[in-house]
Amino acid sequence: MKKRTNSIIFHNLYWVIGVILFFFLIIHLIYISLSKTVDGVNLKEFASNRTTQKNFITASRGSIIDRNGDVIAQNISTYNILCYLDKAKNRSKDKNKPMYVVDKVLTAEKLAPILNMTKEEILTYLNKDKYVTELGTNGRNLSEIKKDQILSLNLPGIEFEEKETRYYPYGDFLSYTIGYAKEVESKKNVGQRTLVGELGIEKYYNEELSGSDGYTEYQKDRKGYKIPNTKEINVPAKRGKDIKLTIDSTIQLFVDQAILHEKNKNNAQFEWLSMIVANAKTGEILAMSQYPSFDPNKRNITNYLDYNISYPFEPGSTMKTYTFLTAMKKGIYNGNDTFLSGSYVTKDETKISDWKKEGWGYITYDKGYALSANTSVINLLKKGISGEELRQSFKDFGFGSKTGIRLANEASGKLNFKYETEVLNASFGQNVTTTPIQQIQALTSIANNGYLLKPYIIKSIYDPNTKQNVFTGKKEVLRKVMDKEDAEKMRELMDKVVSSPPGESAGRGFNYPEYSLIGKTGTAQIYNGKNGYYADTYIKSFAGMFPKNNPEIVLYIASRGPGINSTYLANIVKDVVKNISEYMNYKEKVNEKETFVIPNFYNKDKEEVEEYLKTNKLRYMILGNGKKIVDYYPSSNYEITKKDLIVLKTNDTNIAVPNLSKLSLREVQIILDMLHIKYEFIGNGYYKSSVMKDGKLIVNFEPIV
Repeated sequence: MKKRTNSIIFHNLYWVIGVILFFFLIIHLIYISLSKTVDGVNLKEFASNRTTQKNFITASRGSIIDRNGDVIAQNISTYNILCYLDKAKNRSKDKNKPMYVVDKVLTAEKLAPILNMTKEEILTYLNKDKYVTELGTNGRNLSEIKKDQILSLNLPGIEFEEKETRYYPYGDFLSYTIGYAKEVESKKNVGQRTLVGELGIEKYYNEELSGSDGYTEYQKDRKGYKIPNTKEINVPAKRGKDIKLTIDSTIQLFVDQAILHEKNKNNAQFEWLSMIVANAKTGEILAMSQYPSFDPNKRNITNYLDYNISYPFEPGSTMKTYTFLTAMKKGIYNGNDTFLSGSYVTKDETKISDWKKEGWGYITYDKGYALSANTSVINLLKKGISGEELRQSFKDFGFGSKTGIRLANEASGKLNFKYETEVLNASFGQNVTTTPIQQIQALTSIANNGYLLKPYIIKSIYDPNTKQNVFTGKKEVLRKVMDKEDAEKMRELMDKVVSSPPGESAGRGFNYPEYSLIGKTGTAQIYNGKNGYYADTYIKSFAGMFPKNNPEIVLYIASRGPGINSTYLANIVKDVVKNISEYMNYKEKVNEKETFVIPNFYNKDKEEVEEYLKTNKLRYMILGNGKKIVDYYPSSNYEITKKDLIVLKTNDTNIAVPNLSKLSLREVQIILDMLHIKYEFIGNGYYKSSVMKDGKLIVNFEPIV
């Protein structure tokens, strides 16, 4: 009886346990049905991934082009060679047309010369026990031409995988400005590879250039095939935006060639060199070069610093220009006043000397600027310029803060000076740091009678999906930093730097009267990071503009090296100035004395403006038949000669291309830019002919004679 009782107890216990387990099972099922995630797994996504196939479509990266439409960076199709080796898994349905490598030796012999490999190297890949193999580095990123050469061999088992890669057709041309993009694993889509910019424009505008990827999504069966008659989602990829630069490839080439010529032929001893050329009237960057450079196709880069924007350094005597201007603005400058040159001893007994230790005795301030005497600016400060006033004046010219140019990693430089010796050193460009792009910005104020322009390098950003420009770069006047008379006086002093007789200036080597180049030289000692300066290594520089009466171009060049001298820089600058002057037809403007200051024409009556221009015997062209002026070039307050062309645009909504005959390349460019007409220039000099093709005006020019 006891045994039966025990059986009943155990039976009841099992029943109770079963009920409890069933109860917990029901609760777990309810939890699963109501929860989004279980054990960290999203059940809906898990189920969807098992039944849904999603294939991503990589967007094509936008192109980067120069101001004339020449492509500097673009995507191209390349091919990786694939060799199918497994005979047992022959994919061909026709036994007479095998789709695997039948004769490995013959295949290796045929491919070797095309891929620049030996037969033995190729056989090491073909003899692998694999279903499919690649052929190493030489078998990747093949051009269309090489692909076609291989296809013509009719080798069985050879196929190609197509992919897009970034290509820079001009090699090391403008490389630090353009930067580069390389293929990496996508952060958004697992298993997908994408191009990402890592330097320069490619990095700064990576999002705009990248576009947006597309995808196809459909329901699949257990084998991965699309289930018939089920919905398929197709989201097309959107191509990246195209970026048009203000860079002129011809001028960029002038700069690059001049630098390489000086380095290779004359063995210039510079460790690095940077140079920027800009349009003085608009702030557009026309060329931006650096040595040593690199080829973004190869990425043989040794230094990731863009010296033009990312590397602040002590500029030396080019800063005397802005100390002199500070004195002029304060009304304490008289160029005929004299001071004692040679040296000056500060309150802390620091001796500051001129580059000519004994000095030149008593000389005028005008001559002190031409000779680049440190004592000239020291004595100007002693006339009544405090350290804070000097710092604020430097800031007004744009030093100590970023220009805002749309390039990655721009530096701001430093204006940290407080005590007497620091302030005096700052007045001639030591104990402060600036960048070349800041020097370019400051120079625009001297070229434009006191108006400081913001430098810019993006001309437009074009969205091929909407077929519209989403951004258009334009001239931006930041502020007026000096009176017109002070700007004219400074251009006069800069002229004396290069044109004074030998022995009476520090910049005689830059004298180029044929093209009226003016400017200021600079020599800076380099801090050794401890407690002094290197004894034999300097940074040499030159800040200049031309033509002197009405500057069209501003430029800045700087170089570091042991025993470096200004002759190297002068040779480069003069070569560039000559080529640009002839290319842009500036030579005719040299030494023209009769000038005219552009008034405000905006929203003025067209007939009234035309009568005014006729009365003053000026060259002009009016675009359209509207009654009001809505745009014009040059802008207000710019000084021009009476041979310069003034272009005025009316409020006509349907303006045709005007008669361009007898106009220079620069004048044609101004007109077409104002009308927002796409163009391509062939040759240089004066207008010869033009034809509209594929929405672009192709313009031919006759050589300058």
